[in-house]
Amino acid sequence: MTDFFANFLNPEKRLFVGYLISAAFIAVIWLRVINKKPLTEIVSGFFSTQVWLSKSALADYKLMVINQFFYKNTSANTNWSTGAYSIYF
Repeated sequence: MTDFFANFLNPEKRLFVGYLISAAFIAVIWLRVINKKPLTEIVSGFFSTQVWLSKSALADYKLMVINQFFYKNTSANTNWSTGAYSIYF
């Protein structure tokens, strides 16, 4: 499980906390300045259950768990960096 949380601290990963904070900051500025929304509405939108529990979000959560499972099981048993296991579609 610590590998999962390490993704939030690694700037080479998409879920890096710095990227998430900067994206939230840009969204707040955009919604406040361009759309003239009140700050309370913006913050409530960030924590809306309609967003966090939508079908798309639940699918993303499932994919994160599945990817962590496969990455952990395959990286422990094989050396993928050799290039011998490349798969082309």
